[in-house]
Amino acid sequence: MAVLQGVFPILPSIFDARGALDEAGTEAVFEYILAAGAAGVVFPGLASEYDMLTLDERLHLTACIGRWNRGRVPFIVGASARTLEDAVRLAQAGGQAGASAAMVLTPHALAGDAEGMAAFFSRLASESGVAVMLQNAPAPMGVGLGVEEVVALTARVPAIAYVKEETMPSGHRITALSERAGSSVRAVFGGAGARYVLDELARGAVGTLPIAQLFGGHGACVRARQALGAGSCACVQRGRSA
Repeated sequence: MAVLQGVFPILPSIFDARGALDEAGTEAVFEYILAAGAAGVVFPGLASEYDMLTLDERLHLTACIGRWNRGRVPFIVGASARTLEDAVRLAQAGGQAGASAAMVLTPHALAGDAEGMAAFFSRLASESGVAVMLQNAPAPMGVGLGVEEVVALTARVPAIAYVKEETMPSGHRITALSERAGSSVRAVFGGAGARYVLDELARGAVGTLPIAQLFGGHGACVRARQALGAGSCACVQRGRSA
């Protein structure tokens, strides 16, 4: 399987005037993002405000994205949930929709419990059959694992193929993860709304997962950075950045 990379916009949750899901509007945004050159798409993420969706709504929209996409671009399904059972259902739905990975936050209930965290992600992967993207976001969104904790977790759970690093300072942590995780992780992505995307790319990230509304600017930044090449940011890689 090819390694995921580039800008993967996170689709918003769109509702009509009555508060019902707006499938036509969501599909229109999806098609706009693809036409604008997105490397792939994510749904749902924190930027989708998935807490406003029921489990059934998330499952339904995940199936819709699979139907709309038809394998045109890689799809990352957001499978963060209050229970492991719901996370498994969401990841399974993503797999059925053609998802390349399931992005999952570190569960609050397992903060400080390395054994429990490893068991959670191991079971999630084995029961869903989908590769995992560990979303390492700080509180209150996630737990915000330290670099060594992430490295240890990815070593214990081979199904964690990707890390979305959002704990500050993200650039420094991405470099450390890229160096220490080795072959345990295929690639590291940046997050945090892509506010630090250029630094993250210079430090070893392969892309970012921002909100869809600002994809035009983020896409242009990443393309410009790729055109300049790695040498243009050597000073950052040598640790001279603030």
